[in-house]
Amino acid sequence: MSEQFAPIQELLDRVRARWRRLVFLEVTTRAAIGVAGVVALAAVLASAASRAPVALAAVGVCALVGGVSAVLWAAWPARHHPSDRNVARFIEEREPSLDERLVSAVDVETAREADQRPGLAAAMVRDAARAASQVDASAIVASEVLRRRALQAALACAVLLGVLVISKQAARQSYDDLSLLLFPSRIVLDVTPGNARLQAGSTLDVRARLVGNTAPVVAQLLRAPLGSEDRQPT
Repeated sequence: MSEQFAPIQELLDRVRARWRRLVFLEVTTRAAIGVAGVVALAAVLASAASRAPVALAAVGVCALVGGVSAVLWAAWPARHHPSDRNVARFIEEREPSLDERLVSAVDVETAREADQRPGLAAAMVRDAARAASQVDASAIVASEVLRRRALQAALACAVLLGVLVISKQAARQSYDDLSLLLFPSRIVLDVTPGNARLQAGSTLDVRARLVGNTAPVVAQLLRAPLGSEDRQPT
């Protein structure tokens, strides 16, 4: 980069930084709102299927896929890093007085070999540098716009946080149901009492609960054949 081009490069870098900040705030807002919508919908569906473990597990998986998809959808516009020429065009669209001088200078300086530059290349760069030194980056991407987008992003994140807090129980149930379906051998069933010996005709209260899991399952009591001395709850 030539010394004459330095003022142009400085303007490009300042505007690019503000532009990327603006894009980041927009992505954050879109992602937060998208994920909040997915979580809220999943919570409603989970409440409707609160006694069906398979349905709850399916809702949890769909919510996870939907949340990831919402983030990818929101981040898609930010996948490209703007080149100097893109930034120069962005600036000129908002500062008509530059009249293509900035884009031409960037093209001459970065997109052409030294022996392919026109004879007036140095004069073009000097003229563009003088014009660029008069441009304020905050006039291209206004501070007011950045503050407004930052507020929108903060509000969107607050909405997402509120939805996550409200949906915490539904999320836990979906996770437990999925864990129960995929890894049933890891689930611990606490039965009180355990093995018991009863006299014929006597009664026994049996309580069973899943340890560390809130999946809505129903324990069943299997009775031994008549004449057996043992009654074992399962």
